[in-house]
Amino acid sequence: MWAVEGLIETHDFALLAGEEITAGKSWLVLDLAIARVLGAEWLGFRVASCRPARVLVISSEGGAALVKRRIARLCAGRGVDPAKVEPYIVVIDGRVPLVPRAEREQAHQAAMLRLARQHVQSYRDDDRRRIEDAKDAVASLAVGAVAPNIERLAAIQDAPAGTWGLIVVDTVRKNMVGDENSSADAGRFTSAADELAREHCPVVAVHHTGKGTDGARKRSARGSSELTAGPRAVLSVDTACTPRTMHFELNNHPAPEPVGFELVDTPNGGLKIERREPGATTSGAQRVEDAEVEAALQGAPEPMTLSRIRAAISQARGAKLGSKANQRSTEAAIKRCIQRGAVSEAPIETRSGALVGYRLGRDSSPGRGVVQPHPGEPLDSYITRSKQ
Repeated sequence: MWAVEGLIETHDFALLAGEEITAGKSWLVLDLAIARVLGAEWLGFRVASCRPARVLVISSEGGAALVKRRIARLCAGRGVDPAKVEPYIVVIDGRVPLVPRAEREQAHQAAMLRLARQHVQSYRDDDRRRIEDAKDAVASLAVGAVAPNIERLAAIQDAPAGTWGLIVVDTVRKNMVGDENSSADAGRFTSAADELAREHCPVVAVHHTGKGTDGARKRSARGSSELTAGPRAVLSVDTACTPRTMHFELNNHPAPEPVGFELVDTPNGGLKIERREPGATTSGAQRVEDAEVEAALQGAPEPMTLSRIRAAISQARGAKLGSKANQRSTEAAIKRCIQRGAVSEAPIETRSGALVGYRLGRDSSPGRGVVQPHPGEPLDSYITRSKQ
């Protein structure tokens, strides 16, 4: 079931990435929170209302007062009375360390085991009573040692079913235990966020991207590639174009086309996020050649999705891990390859249904009519040779 139609399902963990300050990420997620309460559109996507469940906003940078002021402005921009929205939005001012439930449980079990041993080894009745009385306090200290404010996560995660309709984590860096460049620490964060999503509702985490003038670089999430591998949906804002444009990557469904947007001040002092035609990156997107698609598919044991082909092309170009080649240019190259018979469509079966995949060759004849790359051949040499 869709929470945001065609984009985020009711138990998805999604990542919203964009450049610091200029991308408007916090405005975007708060506007999504309002749409989730109201059952209104967000960037042209239909959003299902979560009421009577609440939207939880973990605000680790702006604080609760700032969040409430922004919600009031966004409601005014939508022409909605904030009083209809605010009762359904809960704001946590500060950090909530996202670690998997198993870490809390292991700490609790270890503390209980230590107390049980002490109880068995104690011969005096008063010592045993003191150990029994200290159980809760000792267990609480042991769990608290996992990370500061861990009790906040426990309260959120252990809430009754139906409590939460959307959880916003702003930002990844502030609510991660460890280093965002560490694959292990990033994996713990994404596992915990996915756990929350599966147990309760969609989780949308806000993250920063790399710096630079190139649009692809601006959309590439900072830190370990685990941060983009874990979510089922990645929403990335390109600020290297006018208007700012959001791009989408989905694991289990075809990705929507990019969406342009503007933050527009309204006469009543509100702020409205208006959908626009997507912009073209100011630095120009590098054209994807047919041979790059063929090279990405070469040797693949199974059909590849568009997203994986784009990632393979980007890596072959030496780009930062996690970045992807331009979607439209890659789609155009794949289409040309299919017309030539160099590439064919092949369904990829998943739990959610079949996805469109691609393989080298036509039908059951892989590689027919395709110029194969030589082992170790440079990509530019292969591209030139394949055109001859």
